[in-house]
Amino acid sequence: MIKLAFIEISGGVLQNKQVQQKVEHVVRTNLADDILVKSCVIYKTGMAFRVRVLINGSSHDSINLKKLAQQKQQILTELRHKFAFMNLDLVYDS
Repeated sequence: MIKLAFIEISGGVLQNKQVQQKVEHVVRTNLADDILVKSCVIYKTGMAFRVRVLINGSSHDSINLKKLAQQKQQILTELRHKFAFMNLDLVYDS
């Protein structure tokens, strides 16, 4: 218990697997099929969550940034209904 609390206080990676799965599910279901999620890492500091998603477009298409911004907002809206303090970073990796 103390170890998990220390990890959270120091801004470490989330240890709760159930929350990890819920967040990943929301991210994957709200992103377009042509966007590949390479990784989804959740950091927790106190009650605040920061989700960093490493994405890659398909090899033959470029990513529509306007559509991606809308998808990001959809993800944030859905996650904020479950978790009050949520930030989301989509990081493109070619």
